[in-house]
Amino acid sequence: MTKSNHQRVKKYKEPTPATSRRDPERSRARILAAAMKEFALRGFAGARVDAIARRARINKRMLYHYFGNKQELFEATIMAIQADKEELINTGPRDIADLLAYIHANVGGKRDWMRMMQWEALTYGDREVPAEAMRAELFKPSLERIRGFQREHGILGKETPELALLILIALASYPWLMPQVARMLTGHGPTEPQFRRIYAALLRRMVGYLTRP
Repeated sequence: MTKSNHQRVKKYKEPTPATSRRDPERSRARILAAAMKEFALRGFAGARVDAIARRARINKRMLYHYFGNKQELFEATIMAIQADKEELINTGPRDIADLLAYIHANVGGKRDWMRMMQWEALTYGDREVPAEAMRAELFKPSLERIRGFQREHGILGKETPELALLILIALASYPWLMPQVARMLTGHGPTEPQFRRIYAALLRRMVGYLTRP
């Protein structure tokens, strides 16, 4: 390393253990943000704790202080994602048709979520994924919400809540998961205002179709 490069690295000095202890919440949040980027970029198997520590500008010893190992860090990242999703849903419209369009419009800004799920699908296929049992539990609030929609509006009333939720997730997220397919079929990608406007209207109509006996 040249002297100038060494000086440049020194400018971005990692937090000391004492600094991290003084502001643990900030340190944890920075680690989780860095972990999400790394897991989204390389998946669970390919992500490296060293790289996460560098992204978070924290030494690896402090990272292990907050999160015991890579698996625990991954689980904490998933929990943070779930909290964001719940907040997004809870602050959205109460009407199911508007809510589905709202989720589609807002989930597009969470591209790291999508990349993490795509990495998992490619890496694990139909094998069990990291923290699968814990993550399955996290769907319970959404399943309760779906049961309410089924009782009140009859949406997918003939399906189990689990299948109903799966269908709604697929409708809201597919264009973001496969933007190239959306572009090839419609001539527009999901980030384009024209596509988003048309697809939001389609989702509202779909809710009407799904409530029919």
